[in-house]
Amino acid sequence: MAKMKTGVGRFNPWKEYPADPADWYSAAEIEKSEQYQRPLRLVRRSVGALDWAITLAIVGFGVVPALLDAWNVTNWVLGVFIAIVVMTLAGQITGIPVSYWRELAYDKKWEFSNQTKRQWLTDLLKGLPLGLVISSLLFIPIWALVRSTELWWLYGAMVLVAFSIIFAVLFPVLIAPIFNKYTPMEEGDLRDEVFSVAKRVGADISEVLIEDSSKRDTRGNAYVAGLGKTRRVVVFDTMLENDRSELMSVVAHELGHWKLKHLRARLPLVGFAGLFTFILLKFVMENQAVQDFARVDGLGDPGYLPVFMVAFPLLSTASGLVGSWMSRAHEREADLFALESLGDGKALANAFGTMSRKYLMDITPSWWQRRKGSHPPLAQRMAYCTDWHQAHAGGRKAG
Repeated sequence: MAKMKTGVGRFNPWKEYPADPADWYSAAEIEKSEQYQRPLRLVRRSVGALDWAITLAIVGFGVVPALLDAWNVTNWVLGVFIAIVVMTLAGQITGIPVSYWRELAYDKKWEFSNQTKRQWLTDLLKGLPLGLVISSLLFIPIWALVRSTELWWLYGAMVLVAFSIIFAVLFPVLIAPIFNKYTPMEEGDLRDEVFSVAKRVGADISEVLIEDSSKRDTRGNAYVAGLGKTRRVVVFDTMLENDRSELMSVVAHELGHWKLKHLRARLPLVGFAGLFTFILLKFVMENQAVQDFARVDGLGDPGYLPVFMVAFPLLSTASGLVGSWMSRAHEREADLFALESLGDGKALANAFGTMSRKYLMDITPSWWQRRKGSHPPLAQRMAYCTDWHQAHAGGRKAG
């Protein structure tokens, strides 16, 4: 097992590592990435504005309270569920057309999508009811607190944090298999090498699984899933033909997230952010003018749920930026873990270069995108890994 260093000084993962994309990508590569990303940015902004307009209209015209009155719904649990259905379907007004356009038209044009109409429809029919179930498991307990105690904002924050943690842990194990198949990697050199890397970094894994992601998309990834003796490394089947050293560097990076206990490290921030947002939410939700605008009788009215769903993402913006900053630091920390474990910064830098060029990732993000992004810009990660390699292994510039 590699002995981990402190990561202070020049390669401190908690500090941004500046880099100019032009030093890592040619003008033609940057322009090609922009050609792919530009329409996606335009669609995201347009759809985002339309989504807010639709949601505010639902709130302002009292759509949910009107439906509950028209249907004579007196059971608050049923009322909350109806509100969830309305808001979910409202989101699909833009969500379905955009998903169809991107997966069955735009990404096919760029040869990224392998999606078929049947598969797309199957995913939609699975995703919609699953989303309703997940939303109900979150919002019904929160609304029970809203109706039963003046400290709903405190206990509600606790419920949200607990739900977020449980969801993050169980998603790869319970939810992902609904959409993808996972098969054990065949015996051979690749499987042996993954186990060797895991042993080298001190990670006890039970299996290496292959996800059949190529049935939808050509882009690759890897991650670690499961707990205790069921911990597995999952590799997208689209990664199997990648350079072996690059793939092992990516696997080491993912194992680093687990080994460095990043999920546990985020708990205090998640708790503080949730509490801070709920405190702000308390003042919004208990405001009489807001209740009048939403056309509800009081705080516990199930028809008030849309206001919660509108206000929460707005009020959590500040704490979300702090969370993104921590996430970027954890990504650099996992990068450093892989570098120090395998001693090969060039391989990881090349992995970032290969994936960013092949998948036309956003290699020139705006200032705002860099602030809210969960990962550092790719040029910065390539510079970080390459400079580490030069300092520790005498490597030459990758890319």
